[in-house]
Amino acid sequence: MTMKIEGNKITADEGKVFRRKESGELFGNEIYLGKSWYIGGVKLDVPHDDVPEDFEEVEDESLRAEYRELENITTE
Repeated sequence: MTMKIEGNKITADEGKVFRRKESGELFGNEIYLGKSWYIGGVKLDVPHDDVPEDFEEVEDESLRAEYRELENITTE
């Protein structure tokens, strides 16, 4: 599946989060698009107008870590 777009809000599929393509920064599973004054920790001279295409959905590694932890508990 792909991200859900509602106005200026994008929502990732379940178990996924967003990563900014340009910088690799990770975000949560919802983003309200607007103006970014910093990208990758670098201040921009002119703010960037965020668009859905600036982001990609990736697996939420924190969920994967929680699952591995639960697996360890149940197998001990």
